[in-house]
Amino acid sequence: MVSTMADIYKKLYSVKRGKKYITLGPKVGSKIPVKLVEDADMTAALTDQAQKVGDDIIHAMLKFNPQSVRDQLIKYYKALKTPFPDRLKVIDENTVLTQDEQASLFGEIKSFLIAEVRKDVAQTQGFFMLPKSASDTGTIVVRAEFAKSLNSVSDLAGTIAHELAHAYTDDGWRDFLRVMLVMGMARTGKLEEGMATFFEDEVVSEWMKAQPIKTPRPELGYKDDPEVADSAATFIKAASKKYALPAFFGGWVNFDDANKPQDSIRIGEKREKKWKWPWH
Repeated sequence: MVSTMADIYKKLYSVKRGKKYITLGPKVGSKIPVKLVEDADMTAALTDQAQKVGDDIIHAMLKFNPQSVRDQLIKYYKALKTPFPDRLKVIDENTVLTQDEQASLFGEIKSFLIAEVRKDVAQTQGFFMLPKSASDTGTIVVRAEFAKSLNSVSDLAGTIAHELAHAYTDDGWRDFLRVMLVMGMARTGKLEEGMATFFEDEVVSEWMKAQPIKTPRPELGYKDDPEVADSAATFIKAASKKYALPAFFGGWVNFDDANKPQDSIRIGEKREKKWKWPWH
């Protein structure tokens, strides 16, 4: 299924340049490994994922909004009536925070993430585990019983199509959303999931063309949260598919003003489209 869906991604999201077809991003069409997880182990797998997402948020704060981290740490040490450590006078993405400092700044965020994924364990059939390094592709984690069930083939197609969108996301797009997150913007996660659902819909539509007539079409993810689809639709309408798709797969998102990135977004290889983040 992963191989089949990967080929569809490559077919749908390539452009002709000269005599060759070039994918809209370097990851599109690549084969992504799958890890099957038994039902009893899904909670642990999702909790581990929440921890990784929490760590990713910490790294994003250090990289993209170090002044905010420094201001919060100053308050933390004032409350402790302890001198501010010399090692924190310069804060960047390489700064190592102690467990107590992390708990003070990000403990609530991590607790919230873990609570959310545990709440949704029963509904989660699969998810994408973020890459651990630049050379890592990441891994699609799928519930084993779900993957083996002949009655779930269509739903499996939808799950794989959705998670491949996350796998093919360019790091530039991820950094764009990280910047919006640390600037306090709303709907960063909903735009990410909305875009993945948009691609899921297109890829599943293509997959259905080759299936027997009575094959049921899988339901789209996040159908109970209209803001997810609305977020993607708003972005795609503003940028147009010509620029929105390469932004997601190729990372073509930049900023004109580093101090106000949310108001100075530039989309496209040549920064053709201007956009302001509409959700605050």
